[in-house]
Amino acid sequence: MRNLLQPGRGAISGDVYLPPEPGEVSWEALAAPYADTGAEHLLLGLDEDLDEAVRKATRSALTLLSTRYGLPAPIALAYLSAAHPHVSQVVDTVKGVHFAVPKPTLESL
Repeated sequence: MRNLLQPGRGAISGDVYLPPEPGEVSWEALAAPYADTGAEHLLLGLDEDLDEAVRKATRSALTLLSTRYGLPAPIALAYLSAAHPHVSQVVDTVKGVHFAVPKPTLESL
């Protein structure tokens, strides 16, 4: 990706054909199905099949909700029904899907 942030603008563009810049990482480099932005949990699913990527992201989210927050599987699934999976990547062989779960919504659980 090339950082194009300039005063008054907020844009970052990426080119998968260029080598990564120092400190950059691609979705394929993420071995764990989980990332933390500080404000939210990103629960990832990567697979060549988009449907399977959604399943993997859902499993990642259920695992986090049950292990870290102690939610039983039915409650965690109900919680996720209000979340929306986001397609992260479809142009490469590996498709990416993620749930972005805001941490404040989990604090009261």
